[in-house]
Amino acid sequence: DSEGNRFILHIEYQVANEPQMALRMAEYCIMALRKYRLPVQQHVIFLGKGRATMPVRIEEENLRFRYNLINLKDIDYRVFLKSTFPEQKILAILGNFEDEQPEHVLRHIVQEVKQSAKGLELGRYFRQMRILAQLRNLDLNFLDDMESVSSFFRKEKDILYIWGKKEGQEESQEAFVRNLLLNTDFSLEKIAMLADVSEAFVRDIQSGKKEN
Repeated sequence: DSEGNRFILHIEYQVANEPQMALRMAEYCIMALRKYRLPVQQHVIFLGKGRATMPVRIEEENLRFRYNLINLKDIDYRVFLKSTFPEQKILAILGNFEDEQPEHVLRHIVQEVKQSAKGLELGRYFRQMRILAQLRNLDLNFLDDMESVSSFFRKEKDILYIWGKKEGQEESQEAFVRNLLLNTDFSLEKIAMLADVSEAFVRDIQSGKKEN
């Protein structure tokens, strides 16, 4: 880090509460300690609906363990908007809106992303915001704004977009689907909807027909 300390930084993202999370994190911690002989800092970042209720400690006669649990809903959404990077700004959707109307906040976030994103990147960030909105169960008219902005650069006719989509979209979709299958109890239908793929695509990944 900036002070010269060497350690392993372990970050897990969760979209559902996992009753066995403390045991999982303890297993990862022991494996890292055994292999690398370095201090381990562990953080679980909760992205799901509601509040994180996962246990963060193990209190046994011969074992004491704890990891850090971060609930993005506890962080003021404006903290994320201070970033100069659109990838970080979009996380404001998962932040704390306090007493502000969700629609007002979401429009603010959209405007911030529009100002910081460039060209073809804008459509990608809008698709990511749609996914984050689903995680928080937000379904507001601001999505229509995102579509109207996307139309300005006509991504469906841009050769760079078409090439990039063919090269990288399926790979990113596979990774996203695998993560949802592993960390949530969502139905195949919902996972397909969130990842913008067919149920057959999700089923193939679940059955192992699509390899890593």
